[in-house]
Amino acid sequence: MVDPEYPYKNGLIGKGGFDFFWNKTLKDPAEFHDVMSYCFPWWISDYSFNEALTYRLEQESVWWAPGAADLEKPPIIVDPVDLLDNRPPLEGGRNRR
Repeated sequence: MVDPEYPYKNGLIGKGGFDFFWNKTLKDPAEFHDVMSYCFPWWISDYSFNEALTYRLEQESVWWAPGAADLEKPPIIVDPVDLLDNRPPLEGGRNRR
């Protein structure tokens, strides 16, 4: 089904995206198509990302509730670049940079 509210022509992503996980490049909004368009090359548009996030926030109940044990220890912050470099996540702090 086509989303009549989709704001960009020809299923393009409309705004550039940054691929921080695979090759650390910008995705050209004039070249990449939204993942829901079934065209290639694909990336997720800001529109589809926001729609998916809104759906999850509205339709799914609380997906995580901290327990007492969770509140006693600092959060684990994961930097995707650290994962690529096979470095373990840091506890209680931001990334290394």
